[in-house]
Amino acid sequence: MKKYFVVGGGLAGLSAANALAGDGHRVVLLEQADHLGGRAATQQDRGYLLNFGPHALAQAGVAARTLRQWGVPFQGKEPDTSSASFMTYGGRLHPLILTTRALLTTRLFSAAEKWQAARILQQILSGGSVAGESIWEWIECRARSPRVRQFASMLMRVSTFTADLPGLSARAALAQFRQNRQHIVAHGARPHFHKCQRVAVVSHQIDFAFRSAGHVIARDEHVAMTPQVPVAVGFAANSSAARLQL
Repeated sequence: MKKYFVVGGGLAGLSAANALAGDGHRVVLLEQADHLGGRAATQQDRGYLLNFGPHALAQAGVAARTLRQWGVPFQGKEPDTSSASFMTYGGRLHPLILTTRALLTTRLFSAAEKWQAARILQQILSGGSVAGESIWEWIECRARSPRVRQFASMLMRVSTFTADLPGLSARAALAQFRQNRQHIVAHGARPHFHKCQRVAVVSHQIDFAFRSAGHVIARDEHVAMTPQVPVAVGFAANSSAARLQL
């Protein structure tokens, strides 16, 4: 059995800590804030529940599958797609491009840009990527038009719930997009997302599962990187109870 320190108590940190704990390791989770979940927080305003971070889970995605394996409940419903969908550019509404016909008839792109958009859509569906390549780099190499780049970036943000495209693996982003699309096709064009009513509840449930296994969560802990330490990852956590060093 090994001992691990996980830095950050957002959904990613909680998931990593719970996965390590499930493999039988001892885990200490360090979080600088006084609450867990990171952007997995929900604010109520005039009867509406507003999620700060991701607000949906792909039904066939890794996150939903992992939560089910851990016995972590989440609630939600399939979104209503009966009404028209739009995207905005320059303050104007444009019908969402989901089909070849929509691409041909859209006023968002010029004729040359429509050709670029068609090519990059085809590559999103079936193209490859280089190891270590970010989805931002992937898009930059395949689209000359800034407008087409923004369109492709929008598709990646919506399908992955990730705003940091330069830090997102192209391989992971493309796989997520394709998985969502396959699920739609396989299920007769049914919605592929569960809209989570309270995303904060998910982080609390993972937190509960982690603590129930007898592991430690230290809040209000500030972690400083220590490059001089000759290990793969080094950090120091200042605590009133102890000073931890890896």
